[in-house]
Amino acid sequence: MNIMFYPLKYLLLVDEDKKKLWPRNIIALIVITLLLSLPFFANGTNYFGEKGFLDRFGAFCGVITGFYIAALVGIASFSGNLSSLDHEMTEGKIFSSRNNTDGLTRREYVSAIFGYLSFMSFFLSIVAIILVVCAQMAQQLIPAWVSYVIIILFNICVSHMMVTTSHGLYYLIERLYYQEPELIDKE
Repeated sequence: MNIMFYPLKYLLLVDEDKKKLWPRNIIALIVITLLLSLPFFANGTNYFGEKGFLDRFGAFCGVITGFYIAALVGIASFSGNLSSLDHEMTEGKIFSSRNNTDGLTRREYVSAIFGYLSFMSFFLSIVAIILVVCAQMAQQLIPAWVSYVIIILFNICVSHMMVTTSHGLYYLIERLYYQEPELIDKE
């Protein structure tokens, strides 16, 4: 994989059943996409223009990219004393591809999540800026249905970012430090 698109390897991760991870919350993805898109199908709502959804989302992405990168740095630099971070996950194993038999460690998995989120937020902020700048000219050149397709496609990416952020936060908050219970001898 080209180094520029390496963060997208998150989309290739599979579970124990060799199913890709990214579609696991497809219903949430569809619902969020619809909730984000439907208001902008009405006339007069501002999606592409200045101070519209894209304009504000682009600014938000600039901030959230920093959060994702900070999370990635934090995960990568967690103490080596947390040995469970660097052991293969025993519950809910995740693999880097369908052919791989070595599962990921918690550190690798959470790094993959936040690497992907960093890339996506940076990418979406650039796309949002381009769409806002070109919106005025494009409205005169393209049919209305093309703008609806752009709205849906962009909102699918935003929705996937929201769902993946929830997974990343869950692993940071709850699962990162999970350890198998051990029986201790009473001697």
